[in-house]
Amino acid sequence: LLQGENAVAVREAKEKLDKVINERPDAWGAHYFKAKALFGLGDYEGSYSAFIDAYEIEKNIDVIPRELGGACIQLCKFDEAVAALEAAAILAPDNVEILGNLSLALLLAGEVEKAKKSIKSALNVDHTDLVNASLSMVIDEVQTGARPQPQSLAELMGPPAHSTPPDVAISNLDKIREERVKSKVTKNTEDHKPQKKKRGWLSWLSWFGKSKNDDRF
Repeated sequence: LLQGENAVAVREAKEKLDKVINERPDAWGAHYFKAKALFGLGDYEGSYSAFIDAYEIEKNIDVIPRELGGACIQLCKFDEAVAALEAAAILAPDNVEILGNLSLALLLAGEVEKAKKSIKSALNVDHTDLVNASLSMVIDEVQTGARPQPQSLAELMGPPAHSTPPDVAISNLDKIREERVKSKVTKNTEDHKPQKKKRGWLSWLSWFGKSKNDDRF
């Protein structure tokens, strides 16, 4: 949570956003950033409400249901989180962060089989993603009974009574890290090879891919 000067600055920004909303209640961006501010301040109920307001105005931008899903998870509204993140995944089907968040919501909602399928889809898109790889191991532990079904995000983040041995988990993640490094080396090698002239839309896609931010909670 934000503290000190950062918290003060965000509260002041939130007050300005309230004024914008009073003047332009249909400005989804003002509702969205108000929700982000409240989330950072730990007011999850207020954040949830503001994300709902933003989503009611604008339903075609994936960032809104994605962040709404995060607020729902904090409030243990897991079924709502799943619905919001499924909507985000429809808008951005290859976004591995959204797919990972959806897998997390499904797990917390008790939909372990669906969570397993969702995280598999995320890893099919990018098998070197360490966060999703870690979540996949947790889902496996719940599925096999090595870890109890978590009832909250805080419980999920705590150490289980029985889980994958630390040395095994570290070994698995080390393998993923090695693959990630190899992938980057291969990509850098390919980038320096002489290439044929690309069409304009391919260049635009290349730029768009480089601008992607990590969208996890």
